[in-house]
Order: sequence, then structure tokens, then C-alpha cells
Amino acid sequence: MENDILNSSQLNRRQKELLQMVSEGLSNKEIAEKLSITEATVKYHLRNIYAILDIKNRKDILAKLSKK
Repeated sequence: MENDILNSSQLNRRQKELLQMVSEGLSNKEIAEKLSITEATVKYHLRNIYAILDIKNRKDILAKLSKK
């Protein structure tokens, strides 16, 4: 998925990686397993992404990612 958010300099590589996986519809558990991290770490990264992008939840992520 090509999107301005995924190319944003505000986000680090790991955050962009998580956003990509969220856009693919993966759950926190699936993301954690794929990245060999805990679900708590996934949630930590997502909270930071929410703060950076000024959004509230996963639905908002998907809405932002769908905009070109």
C-alpha cells in the first residue's frame, strides 16, 4: 500500500511496518507473532502512532490509509 502516511518522516521504520500490517487486516496478536514481539509491544507502538497521527483508533488508521 502506497500512502503519504507510510512515507511520513514522523514515523519510524517499525511504526510504518505496523501500519502496513494493520492495513492488511492483521490483528495485534498476528502482528506480534509476525514480528516476534509481545501484544503489549504492538499496543505500545499503536498508541504512539495514534498520538503522532492525532487519531483515536484502528478505524481511524484505516480511514487515513485509504486516502491518497
